[in-house]
Amino acid sequence: MPINSRSKGKSFEQEVARDLRAWLGDGWTVERNPTDRQRGATGTAGEFTIRAPEGAEPFPWCIECKARDSWHEGQLWRVPVAGQVREYWRQAVRQAEAVGLRPLLVLFYQSDGYSLQ
Repeated sequence: MPINSRSKGKSFEQEVARDLRAWLGDGWTVERNPTDRQRGATGTAGEFTIRAPEGAEPFPWCIECKARDSWHEGQLWRVPVAGQVREYWRQAVRQAEAVGLRPLLVLFYQSDGYSLQ
């Protein structure tokens, strides 16, 4: 049974959140933002709200995640960039600007039999 795009996106975001928690370590908080809070209107933007422990530098990135079958990494190396990647990047930039952070776009595509569970 095919996985719908919302479920695939949520699963991918959960994977990224787990990886961020492991990478950042103790004291850091990584919370997934509900869709309605990802545009910056509430002071949060992107897929996650990431809080630094006391005394640490704040996390500088506003992260946008995309898990799509409709693109391939080869699109990144074309001039101009092909496919939907440009719009994904524009979205990441808009969200980051709304909260004064740097944009970070994390892309996933299915290859070599790997898929999100």
